Amino acid sequence: MSRNRFAVFLLGVGVGQAAAGEELGQQVLEALQKLDSLVMRVNYTSPPCTVPAPAPPALVADVAMARGGRFRVCVLHAGKEVAGVCSDGTTIFEWDSLGKRWTRYAKGGAEQCRLIPGSFENAQLAFLVDHYAGSWLDPGGPYEWWLQRLQLADEVTRTTETVVGRPCNVLLARKEIREGPFRATNLARLAYESATHLPVLEECSVELSPELAADPPPAYRFSYEQVLPNGGVSSDLFVYRAPEGFNFVDPQELRPPISPLVGQLASTWNLESLDGRVISFDDAKKQSVVVTTAAWCLTCKAAVRALSALPQEPEFKDVQVVVVSLDRDRSVATRHLKELPAGLVPVNEPAFHDRLGLPGVPTILIVGPDGRVAWVQRGWSDTTLDAVRQALRACGKAPGQVPPGRI
Repeated sequence: MSRNRFAVFLLGVGVGQAAAGEELGQQVLEALQKLDSLVMRVNYTSPPCTVPAPAPPALVADVAMARGGRFRVCVLHAGKEVAGVCSDGTTIFEWDSLGKRWTRYAKGGAEQCRLIPGSFENAQLAFLVDHYAGSWLDPGGPYEWWLQRLQLADEVTRTTETVVGRPCNVLLARKEIREGPFRATNLARLAYESATHLPVLEECSVELSPELAADPPPAYRFSYEQVLPNGGVSSDLFVYRAPEGFNFVDPQELRPPISPLVGQLASTWNLESLDGRVISFDDAKKQSVVVTTAAWCLTCKAAVRALSALPQEPEFKDVQVVVVSLDRDRSVATRHLKELPAGLVPVNEPAFHDRLGLPGVPTILIVGPDGRVAWVQRGWSDTTLDAVRQALRACGKAPGQVPPGRI
């Protein structure tokens, strides 16, 4: 890793230089890569993405790592194991204790799939497991990727504080985002024990301008306890032995969970545009793309901008793009929606996610010409727009036979 390009976790929203973090970042990586093994307990919490909503369950992970790409992660809730991943450096096992399913694949030989217990939100558990699915002790490992990939702030300050009872060096990174009248400051706080340079706490959150404060965005917190470097971890720990009678699933056969919304009549949503017009999903010649958003959500803005170009493509000129704002403050929602590109259908329906049981923003739904939901996916990435195009093509040819995306 280059000494002049230290990157800190900041929701992936900005790139810049942060001299205050360069030296500490290098010290952290060097401390990790000098270890032969590392054992720790991770406490992970995340508040809900929409308000009001029940808080997601707090999860705990027992993590062990060693050189050579060896690691073991056991995720627990209420003291019971719910999922895990284990690698001996060659073969990776993943398991879902609630669903009693297991899979294995050669390291690097197959696209990684997660066996996610149905009682937990897919993204929450996958986010937790992915952060530790690899040895932090190897050059180019996931912690180095974490520091490089999750980019820099406008300002980074370094202080010395006591965090969870330990003397720590603390980085606080800030990145301010302005979108029209709205302002959000993305914050990342990372604490490393002064004596060992090992991680103690990682947090990310967003501070909102007053007009947005009624709809707080999600925040995440990883805290580390029972940290034991070079604890003499046995190699047997990284050799997974599935219990007798286990249900083995080939990773090529894994499919993302199907949303229960697939097949639902969109007309039951009773959505109205900002001007009071009832939105129709019953046009036999028209497909619709519905995307949920919030004024504070920068990822949502990227999704809406990308989807707004769909009707300009000849193949999708008849596609209706509906943007549903979840903002509870009508004035905030109105300002947010009036900034949308021309041709989109703006809706303010704060209860939309709660009524449909959707997990987070943005969520994209495709409604076919038969008026039924054909495809659902949460989140946005560089590949999502192509996935939407493919689903629209398949839906236009054979409604009801579309791969349903993932939730």
